Amino acid sequence: LLLHVLPLPPLADSTSMPTHTIRSSRTGPGRHLGCQPSGDANATASCLQAAFDAALPHDIVEIPFTGDPWVVSRPLFLRKNDITLHLLPGVIIEAQRGRFHGDSDCLLTVGGGAAPVVGVTVRGSPGASLRMHRADYANSTLYKKAEWRHGLQLVNVVGTLVESLRIEQSGGDGIYVDQAANTTIRNVDMADNYRQGISVIAADGLLVEDCLMHGTNGTNPQAGLDIEPNRPQDELVNITFSRCTSYNNTGNQLDVFTTCLRYPVCGQA
Repeated sequence: LLLHVLPLPPLADSTSMPTHTIRSSRTGPGRHLGCQPSGDANATASCLQAAFDAALPHDIVEIPFTGDPWVVSRPLFLRKNDITLHLLPGVIIEAQRGRFHGDSDCLLTVGGGAAPVVGVTVRGSPGASLRMHRADYANSTLYKKAEWRHGLQLVNVVGTLVESLRIEQSGGDGIYVDQAANTTIRNVDMADNYRQGISVIAADGLLVEDCLMHGTNGTNPQAGLDIEPNRPQDELVNITFSRCTSYNNTGNQLDVFTTCLRYPVCGQA
């Protein structure tokens, strides 16, 4: 699979775009990568990651529907500031079966480094989803038991927006939020995940609205929503859940555990 970075004229007719487009929202030329789903999940993962890493501030990484899921062999990362990942209608980014053996192999991570990642948007469309394979991860003959193979992980982020997306069958949480500031999660369907629909570890300014959290089953707490700091210094400030529905989860629909705020080593009194 060849990777092409070519100059494009200013945006005009989107129907003339190649199969995978990095589209600039600024005035000036765009750029594109010749990339599409293939039977080689390594090549697909490499091409998508190259697109994410090549994006400049205010670029839109637009993933088109081609009839097949974008199956990737390894975790993907959004580590650049002020970019948008847009999954067009029907697009599925899917973890390859038989891979993602690391305990914390998440499908997509925003941030995760020492410096905050600022201004990232992950936007879906009707029928767009991030998909993993919960039943496989729960099978001890196939995988070592772990509860951190999240569908979408937001770690050390500022000004993140996640919207209009389905996140399903992860080996951990649909969405895991840790050290997030001024972040919005809107109209996201977190379905059939292994540990939680969504976990909130630390946040200052978090709005979650019009979301669904359902079908959690696999390892405790198995909740729809779990608010659970990991460290004494974690803060939970200005957090709002609005018009969200949590249902049909094996555990509680809402869990709040604050034990780790009180002890230097979590769980040790």
